[in-house]
Amino acid sequence: EGGTNAIEEGASSNAVKEGGSNTIEEGASSNAVKEGDSVNEYGKPNGKFENLQVCLESLWCYIGEKGHMNRLIMPVLGSGKTGINTSRIKILKEIIFSFVAMTREQKITEELVICIHPSDISNNNLDIYELIDYLRCQCKYEYKFINSTTSKEIN
Repeated sequence: EGGTNAIEEGASSNAVKEGGSNTIEEGASSNAVKEGDSVNEYGKPNGKFENLQVCLESLWCYIGEKGHMNRLIMPVLGSGKTGINTSRIKILKEIIFSFVAMTREQKITEELVICIHPSDISNNNLDIYELIDYLRCQCKYEYKFINSTTSKEIN
């Protein structure tokens, strides 16, 4: 078991490094979200939900800049050794939310595939239908931030 990895389809598997959060493009290996990682002296990542949010933003920016629009396959980040103390459904919703928000600014991939372990569904650790409804809602309704100071809409 290594760290969490986001892999563009077509990347060589020997490019995946153990530990850390990596995005791997065809023929390349790079620490995409290292600035979001917070690791203690023993190498254990800091399992804060806020760190996941920072890492996801960095990941999407990196892939937007260096990716090649290939299918992006990723695990449920933060649910393993990082030990984020929240439900997998909340983590999955954050991955979806951050991805959809970023793709409103720029297209970064043709397809995002999030790998969910079958036991998470069969053991009732998450409701796949709730997740599908959330995904549909995020794709249907555009998120808009309204600055209360200026009353201006910010997309």
